[in-house]
Amino acid sequence: MYAHLCGCVGVSERIENFPANLSESEVREAISDAFHVWSDVSRLTFYELPQSSASAADINIQFITGFHDDGYPFDGPGIAL
Repeated sequence: MYAHLCGCVGVSERIENFPANLSESEVREAISDAFHVWSDVSRLTFYELPQSSASAADINIQFITGFHDDGYPFDGPGIAL
């Protein structure tokens, strides 16, 4: 995170992988739209870090199915997120 001169806070995000049933552009557009909801009503601004960036992202986005070591498996569309 970093602070802009305007007092806004920049928050980085990285999409680490993509689901098989959506294109990368569809995923990026949906995530961008969601972050705009936040930035429109706050002093947060969001920017995407490329997967190849060595910088750590504030928010890491992954699309995962099944058990992933936290005791709460993802069950698929409409069941659990």
